[in-house]
Amino acid sequence: MTASLQKILNEINSRLAGVNVLARYSGCSTETAMLELDDTVEKYCGYVLDLNRAISSILNDASSFQEKLIWYNNLISIYNHFVAKTECFDGTSIEEVLRPIFYVTEDFIDNIKSITKL
Repeated sequence: MTASLQKILNEINSRLAGVNVLARYSGCSTETAMLELDDTVEKYCGYVLDLNRAISSILNDASSFQEKLIWYNNLISIYNHFVAKTECFDGTSIEEVLRPIFYVTEDFIDNIKSITKL
């Protein structure tokens, strides 16, 4: 896998892990914690939106279809893990705060499928 694709996976994983940690351990019921979570979600979405605009040229630099497929599967795995594991420890509903992540990431995944013909 090219270094740029691996770097993207690492960055996405890191940002989603940050959202997960905030949701699990910050006490989502406080206003400060929710603002911090919202800010982290916004930064993630901004990163993915910027990435979505550039992903075509990045994927074109990948050496093979197999490489693109492995990268795509790793991305799906990271996203599915995030979806399965992210919740507030105190039971506070954070679906509304996380919804932009779902929309942006799923659009990004759809764009990748279209570009790579997966």
